[in-house]
Amino acid sequence: MHQRGDEFRRLAGRQQGIFLIGVDSPIAAIVAEKAIQDHAAKHQHSWVDGVYIGGFAAAGINGWPDMEIFKGEEMYRHVKNITRVTHLPAMADADTGYGGIHDTIRTVTEYFTVTGVVALHIEDQVTPKRCGHIAGKHVLTLEEFLGKLKAAIDTKNEIDPSLVIVARTDAYNAANFKETLGFDGDLEEIVRRARAFVEIGADAVWAEFPNPDKKSFEAFARAMEGHLPPLGITFNFSSSFPWHKSKNRITREELNQMGAKVLFNTYQIITEKTVHDYNLVTDFCGKQDPGAVLSRRMLSLNGHPMESFKKTIKVEEYQDIEAKYSALAKKNLERSKGFKAGDSEII
Repeated sequence: MHQRGDEFRRLAGRQQGIFLIGVDSPIAAIVAEKAIQDHAAKHQHSWVDGVYIGGFAAAGINGWPDMEIFKGEEMYRHVKNITRVTHLPAMADADTGYGGIHDTIRTVTEYFTVTGVVALHIEDQVTPKRCGHIAGKHVLTLEEFLGKLKAAIDTKNEIDPSLVIVARTDAYNAANFKETLGFDGDLEEIVRRARAFVEIGADAVWAEFPNPDKKSFEAFARAMEGHLPPLGITFNFSSSFPWHKSKNRITREELNQMGAKVLFNTYQIITEKTVHDYNLVTDFCGKQDPGAVLSRRMLSLNGHPMESFKKTIKVEEYQDIEAKYSALAKKNLERSKGFKAGDSEII
């Protein structure tokens, strides 16, 4: 019998694993799905397979830092709204489970029974947590976290064993751990924790690192040989990493060879969006005639797959539904002016 997580597991089981692009909103998920489909149609292949719904982008799109100010119920609604508009495999950030054992069980239940995600990750930070690349991280004892993680795994298995739980540790650079000799974080502790996660049934393990340099991940992967979970190790191609400065940055091919199968970029879309928004407003600031700005920008969009926002958000389909069920709505569509099916309007 087909189960919800089967496709995610199939994709992750390939040599190249699965790659998810971080989206910050429903419209970003719609655009991501179209871009993936268009690229695959043109090139018969896409290196991007699905979407990742992270807490950093969720908090950021609401103007907050990722420091657990954006709460569990808000994140659940955010995830639900995004998975409503895409058929792509989706993994979501469940942070710390948003509290204790009961909160964790509720979080896993709601994510997997009401939203469309097929995978989630839960981490070992104390509450309130923070982005793994913001200073001040502090982690639970392994014993405390294993209880929450086991509750999450058991809850998932009761709902649908094909669904995926990724167990994450932030102990490498946490305030309450030391550095392992020769490394810039606590390699020994993340290995101890990751092996324990696998023993109690985690589908994949994730150790967050401060940079994309090969040395730390390679040592972690080597220590996990013989202890890998079904979906291996995950890796975050984080926008926080100094990619342009790293002289020994790890590649996707190297990650795959080391047992990394679940790969993702967490929030590049939202950082690109802020740059674009700033530039757009600056353009208006520098022109007395707003119409001149709009005309030039519309011309630059002509022929782009995203040239019609009304088509992107499926205005035509909603109009068709109105006309199907309401004679008055159909009459109004025919008699009034404005965007309707068949128009090639830019924006």
